[in-house]
Amino acid sequence: MHRRLYLCSLLLPLIWTACLDESRPYEVVERPLVELFDGERFLSEGEAIIVKPVAGSTGTHDVATFDIQNTGDGTLSITKIRLVDDTQDVFELVLTKTPTQASPITIEPKGAKGQTNFPITIRINPANLKADGTAKIEITSNPDKTGKTIHVLPLMCELPQAGLSINPGELNFGMVFEGDTKDLNLQMVNTGTDALIIDDMLVSGDDGFVLLAPLEDEVGGSDHGLTIAPGKTKSIALRYVSKGPQPAAADLRVFSNDPTQPNGVVVPLMANTGGPCIELNPGKLNFGGKLVGKIATMKVAITSCGDEALIINKASLSDDTDNAFSLVQGQGNRFPMVLGVNETADLEISFVPEQLATLDANGLPNQAKGTLALETNTYGREASVEISGYGVDTECPVAVINIAEGEEVCPQTKLHLSGSQSYSPGGSISHYQWEVQQPNGSVSLFLPSASQPDPTFDANVAGSYTFRLKVTDANGQSTKGLCPDATRTVIVTPCDAIHVELLWHTPNDADETDTGPEAGADLDLHFLHPFAQGFDIDGDGKPDGYFDNPFDTFWYNAKPDWAALGSNDDNPALDRDDTDGAGPENLNLNSPEDGLTYKVGVHYWNDHGFGSSDATVRIYLQAVLVFEQTLEDMTQCDLWEVATISWPSGVVSPISNDAGETKVEDFCAPPGWN
Repeated sequence: MHRRLYLCSLLLPLIWTACLDESRPYEVVERPLVELFDGERFLSEGEAIIVKPVAGSTGTHDVATFDIQNTGDGTLSITKIRLVDDTQDVFELVLTKTPTQASPITIEPKGAKGQTNFPITIRINPANLKADGTAKIEITSNPDKTGKTIHVLPLMCELPQAGLSINPGELNFGMVFEGDTKDLNLQMVNTGTDALIIDDMLVSGDDGFVLLAPLEDEVGGSDHGLTIAPGKTKSIALRYVSKGPQPAAADLRVFSNDPTQPNGVVVPLMANTGGPCIELNPGKLNFGGKLVGKIATMKVAITSCGDEALIINKASLSDDTDNAFSLVQGQGNRFPMVLGVNETADLEISFVPEQLATLDANGLPNQAKGTLALETNTYGREASVEISGYGVDTECPVAVINIAEGEEVCPQTKLHLSGSQSYSPGGSISHYQWEVQQPNGSVSLFLPSASQPDPTFDANVAGSYTFRLKVTDANGQSTKGLCPDATRTVIVTPCDAIHVELLWHTPNDADETDTGPEAGADLDLHFLHPFAQGFDIDGDGKPDGYFDNPFDTFWYNAKPDWAALGSNDDNPALDRDDTDGAGPENLNLNSPEDGLTYKVGVHYWNDHGFGSSDATVRIYLQAVLVFEQTLEDMTQCDLWEVATISWPSGVVSPISNDAGETKVEDFCAPPGWN
């Protein structure tokens, strides 16, 4: 049988037996007033007093001592103190003196001569407690100021319970290199008054996390569990075996007999989520065309981007580096270099081309190449920058592309492109020309034009965008032949759990990039909640959900409130409504509701005289393209029921009619809509 500790409570007088003296109602009589003092303060009437047993005690022991004090103005005379109604024989009173009628305990008011307090000690016998125990202390005295002579103090003693506290609340293994292991300990503390029994410990998540001491190894059998006495601590070891630099996470769930934690206590486990980090700018050092025999220098900015200091032990050029490249004199003596969090330092590289470059089969210059190698304390231990350049007899203009939003963005991001930092030793830049290779279906344009040095560009479709910049200087020298263009690639990745794109191509629309009223065909994306009713479009006697408000998300109901009140994270949003051709229209939902199945549809609202269109729907889940389908020759009023999305399984199911074909219904604007 497991040992138990006990939690007891003493309630101040809740029941008073009155005995009024009415023989002289108008005579002023000095009388006592009974009060209970816990060593720090007088307790209010009816206040519960919580007392804790000595942790680990199993035999009879004291749990609390209180003073009876007299705050009245007359002498208090106690003739009896006894314990009553102790049905389980749990309680015991320990008195320094047992009062009787012949020999009462007298307590004088504070400040008077004589005894001014009397202690009562409560003792319990835990072995006898089978359920919550109750009893009463009954004190008999002369009448007090309220006229009462019998004071009843209810006692309650509750069954003990275990308490589980785990320290630390989360376990961070820090940085662990691939193939290495790291062990850390968790402290399991019993904060309760009964024996704590750890029934089970489960690790879920990344399988690199391992519990080193399963329960069956700890105590000789999983049926017994791990027992921790009250107030005691036991250590549990966990190990992380690294499989690579990627962040790793898991949960340790500990089950016990702590009644306040019926589902167990969860401890998050993590590794490789922080540590030192290095960022090199530029990632590739391209000198471009430099005059033969003349020195040119460029800088590499080294930034400490982690949450610990970056240490660079050594910087050098790799053995296969062309002799034309070198560290600027004195740069190699700066190492080892220590950079604090967010600190940056520059490293200079020089280039002296020895001869004029030749052209390859594509008419591009054959370049001298090399590698700047850095030995660091980061996870990869090394970082490097590719170096290139070539010799010319007339220096080239250098095209430079900067993108304010970076190289990985969410759909609907307006990119701010800048070529203003392009330069030329032969004079200022006189002409800029931008080009882009964009994902299939994207028809975005440079604004205000592709000849501006700093245009904007709407990256609306998920995928890869490669930007190219050609420049010409005041002397007419341009980035062609020996003078290369600048290129930068931006990856557009959906940032929400569910991302749906609708794009369309209208063959009769000669310019799908133009904008304005009726400048192109207007197709609409619909995203339906299971609660959507709407209209019976297919005639089966049941509503199909489309054009329901609020449970169909489309142009008229672009941002409905479906889930938690006041929260937008769990509501869908139609982030782009295109009314003049090509699309895309985008739907995003960051926190889908578990147990729901959503529906995706496309409605051909108005062709504006351009005729049929080919519509494409792409569905991304957690940034991964899981569904793509094109329906050709959609005509005005067609409603294409595309697919359903079940959550959290992520199953996307195409919708078909009874014949197993793509389901398309004829449905123009709902009644009363233009």
